[in-house]
Amino acid sequence: MSIKRKIVLALLFSILTTMFFTNTLYADNQPSIFIEFDKTKASVGETIKASVKINNIKDFGGYQVRLRYNPKVLQAVDADNGTPLENKTPPTKGDLLQNKDYSPMGLTTNIIEDGILDFGNLYMNMIDYKKSGKAETTGTLAVIGFKVLQDAATEVIFDDVNGNPGAINGVMLFDWTGAQLASGYSIVNAPKINASSKPIPLPSFTTRPTLKPSTAASPASSAAPETSASAVVSPDNTKADDNSAAKDETPAENKSTLIVVIIVLAAVVVIIPIIMVVLMKKRKK
Repeated sequence: MSIKRKIVLALLFSILTTMFFTNTLYADNQPSIFIEFDKTKASVGETIKASVKINNIKDFGGYQVRLRYNPKVLQAVDADNGTPLENKTPPTKGDLLQNKDYSPMGLTTNIIEDGILDFGNLYMNMIDYKKSGKAETTGTLAVIGFKVLQDAATEVIFDDVNGNPGAINGVMLFDWTGAQLASGYSIVNAPKINASSKPIPLPSFTTRPTLKPSTAASPASSAAPETSASAVVSPDNTKADDNSAAKDETPAENKSTLIVVIIVLAAVVVIIPIIMVVLMKKRKK
């Protein structure tokens, strides 16, 4: 093999390596909220655990999400003990927003019979949380179990169904000042469950789903004025435009990291061919 051919191959390898590591780093740093299953194939009677997670959400301070599923195919259950969830039953807690020093507060308004899970959490003491300078930017918000009732291709997705004003595809994220984050992150749904089976679509709605009288809150709890989920979760009631969409944006610090990595890898791309040329010349001598 000629020296030129070896140099070209070495250069090509270096470029491909640079592209791979750069893309991997960029993907890992992308701000997002997503659903992660512990498995995507399960038999009738088995339970799939779905974790709602965030990645690299700057100054994160609270959230409210609405998930949809088909209650004829999946049954929402407690991720730890398998007990069926009810309209006021919150999901299993994750590792975020659990510091008691900042007074975490949750809200759950599920509509189980329609296959809707609506829940959220935030720090009430956001002043001290912000003063700490240690934002919880990456981790698990909640975990839900889904027991398989039928062998069918189905899904669990973020979907507002006209539920929370200002929500983006069923998602509302807030920073540690209480302001809603209307952009700067992506919303990612999980792959389908039992994708190779015959599909059964999600229920369709012509009007906004609401709790039926038989499943509504008890008289004692309904005596208080009704408060929307978004009003409780957002301390300053900040709302985004209903037509806004979350965008993929990389924070400045991540861009700086990417630039440094690209410079280092680019230097490697240049240095490797030079070293090879020198070695080839020495071998000829």
